[in-house]
Amino acid sequence: MRINLDKLQALRAGHERMRADYASRAELVRFGANQVESLRAELVRVSKSDEAIRLLKSNPIELAAYPAEALKLSNVDVHTLRKLIAAQSSLVKARQDADAQAAIVAESAALMERLNTYALRFPEAA
Repeated sequence: MRINLDKLQALRAGHERMRADYASRAELVRFGANQVESLRAELVRVSKSDEAIRLLKSNPIELAAYPAEALKLSNVDVHTLRKLIAAQSSLVKARQDADAQAAIVAESAALMERLNTYALRFPEAA
């Protein structure tokens, strides 16, 4: 019995591409989280009112439901708030994508571990 080395190498390369894709998605999550925190800090710094700070600690999506006038009275910059809401939405999507890719990579890693263990039976695969 022989092992198809070309197929094994193709599977290994595919697994490495999946890992690299996951790493880039995880980096997008880190970037998005930093952006959200930066925008939130900017809003808190500019607003300086206790009411605004309390509002800004809540979910940005919930903040969108507040009337614009109420936000202005609390010194919340509506434009920056919109950027925060967009960044938060992007972060949620990025986390979902990264989580989905992590599951795929985990399955692929388990398969590659089994394939590599099997391939050790064949000297030409080492």
